Amino acid sequence: MDSSPFAPTFGSWPPVLAGRSDLEDELRIALSSGTRHEWYTTLLVGSRGTGKTVALSLAMDLAAELGFHTIYELAHPQLIERLTAHLLQIEGKPARRRKKVSATVGFPGMASVTAESESGAEPDRSLQFRSVLESTVKRTVDAGSTGVLIAVDEIHDIELADLAILGGALQIVSRMGGHPAAFVGAGLPKIDQRVLDSTGTTFLERCARYDTGLLRRNQTRQAMEEPFVAANLEYSQAGMNRGIEASAGHPFAIQSIGHHVWALHSDASKKIAASTFDKAIETAIASMGRQVAQPVWKRLSDLDQRFLCAMAAYPDDGVPVAHIAEFVQRNAKWVSRYRDRLIKASVIQQAGRGLVSFSHPAFKSWIRDNVEAQAFGSVQSYS
Repeated sequence: MDSSPFAPTFGSWPPVLAGRSDLEDELRIALSSGTRHEWYTTLLVGSRGTGKTVALSLAMDLAAELGFHTIYELAHPQLIERLTAHLLQIEGKPARRRKKVSATVGFPGMASVTAESESGAEPDRSLQFRSVLESTVKRTVDAGSTGVLIAVDEIHDIELADLAILGGALQIVSRMGGHPAAFVGAGLPKIDQRVLDSTGTTFLERCARYDTGLLRRNQTRQAMEEPFVAANLEYSQAGMNRGIEASAGHPFAIQSIGHHVWALHSDASKKIAASTFDKAIETAIASMGRQVAQPVWKRLSDLDQRFLCAMAAYPDDGVPVAHIAEFVQRNAKWVSRYRDRLIKASVIQQAGRGLVSFSHPAFKSWIRDNVEAQAFGSVQSYS
């Protein structure tokens, strides 16, 4: 039997890209329409494993198809210097050396900066990057290209000074100057607390926002079924339905379940049994706990974690907010605030009037299996 087409690794392109046609349509229209379109600068936001990097790759492929030069970078330190190097490479020029300057620079929506220093000077970095961006975009257009698209992954980790420089340059060169410099960034929901709430970073607030999130049931079925159909593999429909249900529409879970079903079924001439799906689901849920739930848990505050422990302590999937308030001994206003935070982070979701549930059962399973009960008081009630 051929190797699995499913891709249960972060950033890998799935065999069937389901549920992203709306994003593709918006970006195609925007990149074809010009710099004044809302989606010309776009922010992709979603929790771990929901396909942000794949969506970013989709944007880059589409831009290339439309004649853009594309630049991809991670939002690690010295982002501006690396983007500058990419732009100069497009122009065919060597990297420039910065010299000592004394200047005052201000961009719309950002505080002015005055400084005098060597290579780390903010005015020098800002002016140089803006100049290189504008020059490169103009030259690429003159040479017959559509423009330049800058794609930045893990933008939740960006240094705020780099974000101010990048946003200011795009605002002046693209929005105000009309030169085709497009932008797509991708990051975790914590960007709302770390970046969007910071002063001088209004650029991201003006970006069109797309939440990668969970797939609808018909999209989930498409993503999980089509690779088996394409390979002419016969399968138990009941087993497939259980796999679709167990994935809860989470892109990583879909890929993991599909991959483990494929790996467990060694004989392509035989029908895939429902029991094979059941074994694959069990393995995939455990994998998702390690690779998705655990990293998310580590990034949450103690109070966020306590909220989730209250949910894990409840026997049913739909958890009444009244139970959470009683468990954590907080008032309704507090519960509402943390509920909204965790919904925005794609960890939990609304499950009806006055109810919430985990966005995927793997979160609940992982908390029950791994969190010390005594660390959260009455959390032992789930045992």
